[in-house]
Amino acid sequence: MTDPTTIPPAPSPAPPDDDEPISDRYRSYTPSEPAEIRRKLLFGAALVLAMVSVYAGLLGWGRVIQYGVAGLAVLTVMVALVSGATGPPQRRVLLLATTNPGKLREIRELLAGVPFEVRSLEGLPDIAAPEETGETFEANALLKARYYAQATGLLAVADDSGLEIDAMDGRPGVLSARYPGATYQERFENIWREMGASGRPGRGARFVCAVALATPDAVLFETRGTVEGQILPEARGSEGFGYDPIFYSPDLGKSLGEASLAEKQTVSHRGRAFTALRAYLLATPAVT
Repeated sequence: MTDPTTIPPAPSPAPPDDDEPISDRYRSYTPSEPAEIRRKLLFGAALVLAMVSVYAGLLGWGRVIQYGVAGLAVLTVMVALVSGATGPPQRRVLLLATTNPGKLREIRELLAGVPFEVRSLEGLPDIAAPEETGETFEANALLKARYYAQATGLLAVADDSGLEIDAMDGRPGVLSARYPGATYQERFENIWREMGASGRPGRGARFVCAVALATPDAVLFETRGTVEGQILPEARGSEGFGYDPIFYSPDLGKSLGEASLAEKQTVSHRGRAFTALRAYLLATPAVT
């Protein structure tokens, strides 16, 4: 692991890139024209043809015309039935069990191309969040995936992630989101204070992300991703979220708060875990 004294100084901040609005990443999937409309039109045409056939018989137009029109009516009904069965497929829903905007942005990017309509908890009826009682990241991810799958009846994916610091015996760990501090800046300062009080010189740390995928009845997939790094003595960068500004990545040579989303996804714990989930979803078309 890189010695903390070799961490390079922070470069001058670059101007923010506002070319791509984040809202573009949240556009929902919209199916094409429903087959039901076409089906109703065809049934209407079949009814008209059937009436013409009846009148043809009453007016003495001849059986050839009468039977021909009746045949067209039957054919139209068959086309309507087939159209209803083979209309545009509705993509299955994959529920992301989080409302954290930073996580949502990253996960949507990481799951690009999966054959699902990816939705978040936003817009769904209010569902009380479950109590995260697990003692490990895996236990909490599994708890949340099962809970939201059963509450909504949807295929649900949940993650639990956090920061483990060697000088703090692995804390804050599963309590990373509840570590003392009203803001992340306050949490950074509390971490630096606690690390200094430990008397340990090392600054080694890692981010961990556990992911679970579940239906209301079964757990389908679980994985874990980690990234090793060091805790910086000051916050660097304004990208990312959470503890990213104080986590130095030796692979990138910068903090995760200084890395672009594309750079972060190549090394991050969440990038590794959700890349594995994406591979599973693409390789398992029978997932329901």
